[in-house]
Parts: sequence; structure tokens; C-alpha cells
Amino acid sequence: MPRMPDFTTEDHQLLLSSLRDVGYRILPASRLADRLFPTVYLRHDIDLSPVLCLPIARSEAVASIAATYYVLLSAHYNPASRTNEDALRELVSLGHNIGLHYDVLRYPDDSAAAERRLLEECDRLALITGSSVTTVSLHQPSLSGRDPFLTSDTMVHPHDPRLTRDVPYISDSCRAFRDESLLEFLLPGAPERMPYLQLLTHPEVWIGPGAMDRLTFLERVLTPAALSDSRSYFDDEVRAIWSAHSGAAAHDARVGLHRRFITADRHWTALNLDALRAMYDESPELRWGARELTLDLPRKWEFSVAALSGAQIAGASMNSEREGELYVHSFLVREGHRGTGLADELLDAVVDRAKAHDLRGIQLRVAQGNGHALKFYLRRGFQIRRLEPDLNQLVLGMPL
Repeated sequence: MPRMPDFTTEDHQLLLSSLRDVGYRILPASRLADRLFPTVYLRHDIDLSPVLCLPIARSEAVASIAATYYVLLSAHYNPASRTNEDALRELVSLGHNIGLHYDVLRYPDDSAAAERRLLEECDRLALITGSSVTTVSLHQPSLSGRDPFLTSDTMVHPHDPRLTRDVPYISDSCRAFRDESLLEFLLPGAPERMPYLQLLTHPEVWIGPGAMDRLTFLERVLTPAALSDSRSYFDDEVRAIWSAHSGAAAHDARVGLHRRFITADRHWTALNLDALRAMYDESPELRWGARELTLDLPRKWEFSVAALSGAQIAGASMNSEREGELYVHSFLVREGHRGTGLADELLDAVVDRAKAHDLRGIQLRVAQGNGHALKFYLRRGFQIRRLEPDLNQLVLGMPL
């Protein structure tokens, strides 16, 4: 570094070591009152799974780094299950600090009753982890409104203004950072200019390939890794949050991911079957249903490509291998995205797939009367190979 880290365990470790290299020490967020040296106060919110936090926790322990891990007792996961309890106790054994991540929307309106609920949850969490709980943080502050425990006299709160007035706060959300302000803390001399930083990361999102886009990571890595009792939460709620979160949208805009192209593999196609069918219903020539979309063909699940605009499917090219070439069975851009250059970008993604697998060309068919499509493909370098009069189709090909 300095560069924005990829969302991998290796880059998380590199980020922390880079902060140390420029002169920061790293302490758990529970030690926010400690101001002897330039310090990064490290915090992790466990929103999805204690088990999936272990790779980050172990890498931190190897580097002699301790962090505060905030646990949500009211989450879809059960912290007291054997698997999760073992994971939380391992966090403690690695030297990390455990805090309570409370959901105030589930608390009583009465302030005294709410405080009793908070203390009860702290006691429960201490029993589960075998470690005392001395720090608390609010879950989803943007949804919860006023935080009744922001200035608790008995618990360290990572957003207590008495402790954080001079401490900038940077966090990831949905496998994204809102901006690039993190880079300022990685430059030489940063500790003299900015001696304190509170850094929040969500460990579960740093466990996969960094180059994978956010929603593909959610579908291929995070959701399959979730425990069975969490699957519906991942499929329904987490995907919606990741698709709509303002921080994620800002990240996508910054790195040019308004449009992104993913492999339409079997799992992704099954998850998005209804949306794909709706898109194909718009095309009078390609009214594909579930059978056509899910039909197994040679290398179809490697070569098919979907174009996403935000969280919406904007186009798709369903492809397979035929005679040593990539064969395009359907190529469709959704109405509303036509005329924006998306067709060229989608075709570029298809060409990249073919080249990456050393195929010798691309082949497709166009209805003889579809002059608009024929003009597009000829402009892109395709040539007419033959006419199939029985089908009233032209076979086009492009060598690679």
C-alpha cells in the first residue's frame, strides 16, 4: 500500500501492517480512552456469522493484534449454538475483546427497562464467551435513530462523543468503503497529522477473492458458507441491503461499477430465474422460459454472461462451446438500457470469455429480417458464413 485494500484476508492483514509501518499502534476499540501514542482503534461488527470471522481473527492474532468483536444476540445467527460459541470462545483465546452489538429496535421504549435489557444481554454474552463484556455498540444506527446508551457511564461506547471527538471513523459496508479517506492514514507522516483513527471492518466480507464483485461474492461465497438456519436471511435480507446501501452505491460509482458483468453460472441463473424470464418476455424473438434458461449445454455455465446495472439485470448472453468456438444462443439487452452502449460492453465481455479459454472464434445466428441486429454484429467484425433458408436465419462468425 498505499492503495485501497482488496477484500481478502491477505489484504486485511496488509492494511493493518501498513498502518503499523507508518507509526500507528493498534488497540481494541474498547480502549478508546487510551491516548498515549498515535493509535488505530480496531473494531469488528459480527453481523453475519461468528465462524466466518475466524480467518481475520487468526491473522490478527498471528500479527499480535487485538480487536474488539461486537456480537449481536438478536441476530439471525444463534451465538449460543455449539458452533458459534466455540468460535466466540476462540476469539477470546486469541486475545480479542468481546463487546455487545445491541439492536435498540428490539428494546423496550421505557429507558429503565431498556437499560435492564442491555445489562441482561451483556451478562448472557459473558456466559457464552467466558469473558466479561465492558463495551457496547449500536447495530444499524442509520435505522435505529437515537442511541440511548451513547454516553453510558458503565460501558465503553465506540461513538461516545466524550471519547471520539478527535477520532475520525472509517468503516466498510457491504464489501465496500464509502470513500478513499483510508488512504490518508497510510501515507508517511500521517500519525503526526492525524494521531487517532477508529477503524471498523466486517470480517465475514474479507474471506473471498478480492476481484469478485459484491453480489457475486454474496451468492457464491458468503451465502453458501452460512449455516443452514441463516440461509433465508442471506437470500432475502442481506442481498437487499447490499443492493441498496448508500455506501455500496458510492463505492460502485467511484470504481465504475454501475455496470458490471458476471458469469451467469448455474447457481446465479437459478437464483435469478424469474428476473431473467421477465427480461426474455420483452423480446418477441426470444421468449425463453425456465427450460431454455436452465438447459445444460457444453461449458454453458462458464461462458454465459449477465450484465448488471446496480442490482438489476440489464442484459444477458447465454453461451456454450460448439466446434471449438463460443456459440451465442441468445444475446439480449433489456429495454431501457438499449442505445446506452451496453450491447457493445456485453459483447466485449463475451469476447473476453472466448479469448480467456483459447477458443478460435464466436458463432451465432440472426433472423434474416433483423436488420438492426445484423448491422450491429457486422460493425463488430462478424461475417456472414451462410444462409439457412429453412430457418430464415443467417449464421455469423468472427475469428479470434
